[in-house]
Amino acid sequence: MPSPGQPRLLPAQRRILLAATARAKELGFQVYEFSADCDGTMPDGFVRVLRARGAQGVIFLFSEPTGLMAGFPWDEFATIDIDYGQREPTLSILA
Repeated sequence: MPSPGQPRLLPAQRRILLAATARAKELGFQVYEFSADCDGTMPDGFVRVLRARGAQGVIFLFSEPTGLMAGFPWDEFATIDIDYGQREPTLSILA
């Protein structure tokens, strides 16, 4: 999720996203990229989009620690967090 402090993904983050997209396609899934909006609609607006699209899982790729996902319904989706996106992690983290 790009942020105001890092509006573009770093090369390593881009490679992770490309690899995840390729593997998802092999397995019959799709990957969509969303940016964190800092206007106060996170996570509610984000969760509505995920539900509307029938998302089963979410890969969080944060550019910096954030509290944006407080209140996210973790039990509704398969999730993975790459890097340290939360100040108090609720998921296993790949760093």
